[in-house]
This record gives sequence, structure tokens and C-alpha cells, in this order.
Amino acid sequence: MKKYHGYWIDGNNNKWSVRIFSKEQATKMSESLIDCYGCSNCTDCSNCVNCSNCTKCSYCTECSYCRYCTDCTNCSECSYCTDCTNCNNCSSCSYCPYCSYCTDFKRNPLRYVTGNIGSRNESTEFYWLDGRCVVNCGCQHGITLDDFYQKVLQTHGDNQYAKQYIKEIEKVLYLIFN
Repeated sequence: MKKYHGYWIDGNNNKWSVRIFSKEQATKMSESLIDCYGCSNCTDCSNCVNCSNCTKCSYCTECSYCRYCTDCTNCSECSYCTDCTNCNNCSSCSYCPYCSYCTDFKRNPLRYVTGNIGSRNESTEFYWLDGRCVVNCGCQHGITLDDFYQKVLQTHGDNQYAKQYIKEIEKVLYLIFN
């Protein structure tokens, strides 16, 4: 396991964010992957390629936020899928060939909402869904905590708004992992 550009990277080029996972956690997650390549922040998957934030998936390609998927392609934020293709925002799918904007995306998640912060002077929502944290902030909906952090740095650099957002990200990380 090596550290490179903010990620712990294993021998199959699978990676885990150093901001979210310790080296020990990343190593344990790496050991739970079987024949997966180029995946990001995944655990307990097999035969997946270029997936991100997935759990217990198999034979998936370029999926993100999937759980218990099988033979999926280009999924996003799915749960309990089987034989799905081109899914997006699905939940509890089975045999769906061309899913899009399926129901139940916000089914009783744990949620943290900030006060009014940032350049928009509005609240930001952090949802803990099925073992992952997603963020809704302005026009950014359902992005990962890591992607949100990168977007904050890209948009605000080191200004006062970046500091406000990063303070809230740190609170969320504390709430999730403590």
C-alpha cells in the first residue's frame, strides 16, 4: 500500500482517500477486493473495474455508490441491483435494463445540515447513506465527500468560504468515524 496524490493505492491500482481512510483501513479494504482493478473507496467487491464507493458488488464496471450489485454497468447511487445497465439514482432494482432517476434516493438517511455558510450563504446537507457520505450543496447534489472537498478547494482555494466548508467537512468526518 503506497500513498500517492491523496490516496492509498494497492497493487491493482485500487485506491482509498487518505482524508477518509487510514492506511490500516485501506489495507483491510484492499484485502476484501477480489480481482478488482482501478476502483476507488470500494470494499468487499469482486471482479470490478473502475468502480467507486461500492460495497459487495461483483462484475461491475464504472459503477459508483453501488451496493450488492451484480453484472451492472455505469450505475450511480444504486442499491441491491441485479443485472442492471445504465442505472442512475436507483434503489432496490432488479433486472432493470435502462434505469434512470429511480425512487427512494433519500430513504431515511442520517443527515447533517449546516447553518448558512459559504459563498451562497445557505445550508449544506451531508447524508450518510448505505455506508457512504454524499453532499448536497448548491448545484452539487449527491457528490461524494471527497469530490465535494476537491470542489471546495478548486472553487475557493484558501479563502474564508473554503475554511467554512472544510470546517463542516471535518465535523462530518468526526460524526461518521467517532
